[in-house]
Amino acid sequence: MRLRLPRFSYANVAATLALLIAVAGTGGGQAVAAVVKKLAPNSVTSKTIKNRSIIAADVATGSIGGNEIKNGSLGGVDVADGSLGGQDIAGASVAGSRLVPNSVDSSRIANQSLTSVDIADGTISNADVGNGALGFEKLSNDAKTQLSQVWADRPINAGSVLTGYGATAYNASGATDARGVSFSFPAAAQTIRSAPVTTGDSHCTGSYVSPQAAAGYICYYLKADDGGANHVGTLEPLSYGPHGFVLKYTPVAGAGWTFAEITWAYTAPAA
Repeated sequence: MRLRLPRFSYANVAATLALLIAVAGTGGGQAVAAVVKKLAPNSVTSKTIKNRSIIAADVATGSIGGNEIKNGSLGGVDVADGSLGGQDIAGASVAGSRLVPNSVDSSRIANQSLTSVDIADGTISNADVGNGALGFEKLSNDAKTQLSQVWADRPINAGSVLTGYGATAYNASGATDARGVSFSFPAAAQTIRSAPVTTGDSHCTGSYVSPQAAAGYICYYLKADDGGANHVGTLEPLSYGPHGFVLKYTPVAGAGWTFAEITWAYTAPAA
C-alpha cells in the first residue's frame, strides 16, 4: 500500500518558516531561502505579501505600465525634466490655466490662427500695428470723421516740400469750354504767399519732371507736347487755399482731344 503525501499550502509553508526561524536563529535566513525555492510559480499573491514591503530592487525593469499606476497619483517630481514631448500629451488636454504666465511667444502660435475674440479689448496700441498695415477702409465712420477733422487742422511741417500730379482731357473739336483741375494737400498749408505760379516766375525754378517751389509758394508745371499726345491749351490759377488749389485749363478751340498733365510743388516755410 502506497503512502499519500500531504500537499503544501500557504499555511504549511508559513508554519514551517516560523519554526525554522525560531530553531535556526541567525541561520534562519538560509533556511527561509531554501523553503522559498520550494514555492510553486505564481503561488504568492498580494494577500501574502506584507504591505509596503516591496522595493524598487524587487521590480523588473520596464515591467510597470500605465495600468499599474493609480490615476492622479503621479506629480511633477515623479517625471524627469525634459522627458515629456508633444506625443506624450493628449490633444486638447492642456488648458490655458496650466500654462506658465508669459510662456507662449509668437513662435508658438500658428500663423493666421488668432482672431479678434482672442485679443482683449483695449490691449492693442500704436506700437503693435506696423506702419502702413491699416487702410482707410478699416476705420469706423466715427474714426474717419475724426481723421478728417484732424487733417483739416494739422499743419504741414515747416520746411516740408510737397509734390503731386494731376491731369485732364477735353475734346475741343467745337466750342471751347474751360475746365477746372483740382489738387489737394495732405495737410493744411499755413502760409501761401501768392496765387499759384509757373515756369518763368522767379519762385518756380523746377520743371515738369522735377517740380520745385520757393518757400510759401505753389508752383505748377505743364507737360510739353511730346509728339504722342496733344497738349494744346493754357493753364492759369483759379483758386487756392490751405488745403489745395484749382487751375483753369482752356484748350484751343477745334484742336480735338487735348490733354493737360501737370505736376506741382509747395514748400512750407521754415519756422
